[in-house]
Amino acid sequence: RGIPCIGPRPETLSLFGDKTQARQLAERLGVPLIPGSSEPVSVDQARAFLASLPEGQAIMIKAVSGGGGRGMRAVSDPQELEQAYARSQSEAQAAFGSGELYVEQLITRARHIEVQIVGDGSGAVSHLWERECSIQRRNQKLVEIAPAPGLDRGLRDELLAAAVRMAEEARYTSLGTFEFLVNLEAGDGQPPFAFIPDIVEIEQTGDELGFRIGMDTAIFLLCLAAHRDHQWLFGEVDTILLRHNIFQFLTFDVLDQPGESRAMGKHREWKNAGLADIGKILPDRC
Repeated sequence: RGIPCIGPRPETLSLFGDKTQARQLAERLGVPLIPGSSEPVSVDQARAFLASLPEGQAIMIKAVSGGGGRGMRAVSDPQELEQAYARSQSEAQAAFGSGELYVEQLITRARHIEVQIVGDGSGAVSHLWERECSIQRRNQKLVEIAPAPGLDRGLRDELLAAAVRMAEEARYTSLGTFEFLVNLEAGDGQPPFAFIPDIVEIEQTGDELGFRIGMDTAIFLLCLAAHRDHQWLFGEVDTILLRHNIFQFLTFDVLDQPGESRAMGKHREWKNAGLADIGKILPDRC
């Protein structure tokens, strides 16, 4: 009723909220994907996909409407697939209202890189660089580092271009995140990275982005919703410099052995481990 919504449009949420549709978009645009299904699969289809992989390979069962690590199970033993499928389906149904699942080949050694983009809905899109999200617990990010340390410049350019290309095609409005896996064991002829569909995320605090690129994103989004001038950003991203290295640490509840949630408690002390120690827990070649 004349009240603008600040954030992605409903059709954008629908497109990227369905992982199989997001995979189809990437495939149509030539963005690399992890081998897998771009349609929901039955347990028998999941079993057939696992059997089609080289010996010793595994699959990841994922919720079509999922995100946040829920509805995901890795399976390498065909004998365990039916139970894993049923548990993923039940978890997805409870969390997202849909039990539909799809499958991808499991990439065991990879870096999780996310690209921040911003679009105005007209097809004009700029990236706001990338961040490293490889340090995780139970598929939940624990540490985010921007920019991604040690990332090859050419590979960075490919990741940024892929994210912008998909956002342009979707006529993306607002801030958004596109996620990729950088395969550390990619062989000859294999793409070094692959798009991984995930829930639409505004992502990243305004303060963090302000430190990185000197822009208050909250004000930018308000201007965008109010149809104020914002064209200064688009086409000028090459002149925007990353001003700082940013570390963001995420905390959440811990599950006891029976699966009950318990609070982590108060943070009473901060110890600066230093970049050398942080590097010890990053993946190889990070």
